[in-house]
Amino acid sequence: DATGYSIVGCYESSGREEVPCSCNGIINIPKALEYALHRGVDMLSGAKVGLDIPVEFDTFEELLDAFYANLKLFADKTIEIINRFESYYPIVHSSPFFSAGLSTCVERGADAYCDFGARYNNSSINVIGTGTATDSLYAIRQLVYEEKRLSLAELIHILDTNWENNEVLPLCRSRINSMIRCNFAPA
Repeated sequence: DATGYSIVGCYESSGREEVPCSCNGIINIPKALEYALHRGVDMLSGAKVGLDIPVEFDTFEELLDAFYANLKLFADKTIEIINRFESYYPIVHSSPFFSAGLSTCVERGADAYCDFGARYNNSSINVIGTGTATDSLYAIRQLVYEEKRLSLAELIHILDTNWENNEVLPLCRSRINSMIRCNFAPA
């Protein structure tokens, strides 16, 4: 069945029409980095959402550990929410016409969603922002930990103030200029 798959939408695969798919969760990877840099506080809402890890990362690896810890929290909470949500499928998500098109559901006399009657069931988690998180982590590693052009606290302040009074920084001329888009002509 794995070799006879098809793509469902833009991110899920389905094996031989026997995989009812539903994206019940989304994990925003850059948010895990935001929380690592702000002791778990969401910068938009001000709510404590992530882990309260002190932002005193002497090494890039310590920052990565805090980032990964927040990602694990996201994954655990997302799975917990999906499991609770799917427990209501028998009440709110019957799919008799869809199920009638799946041979396993017909053979079992079961609904694809309510009874998990299909051969395989897939509750996916859509993970977004991989490129943004990768670029951000790379920039932090280069600027703060390798080139030591500024401290992590200085970088966090610059980001929190949306580059106000820091629009023209020498770091924009670094070799990672392609990641940090500067809207000025270098002096």
